[in-house]
Amino acid sequence: MEQNKEKLSTPSTDKNYFWPIMIFSAVAVIIILLLFFSPIGYQGAVHFDLTIFPRMNAIFN
Repeated sequence: MEQNKEKLSTPSTDKNYFWPIMIFSAVAVIIILLLFFSPIGYQGAVHFDLTIFPRMNAIFN
């Protein structure tokens, strides 16, 4: 049983988004790693109770 090629769906455009998505993903990972391992930013001094965040997560779930 052969399928009609006319019935097969064809993409409406011939755009290929593979490389833009790959580049965006790699850049996002690099930025996250740089922010995670860089010495700038949070130094460990928090002036409020952080245990409220897991509680809020449990409440909203």
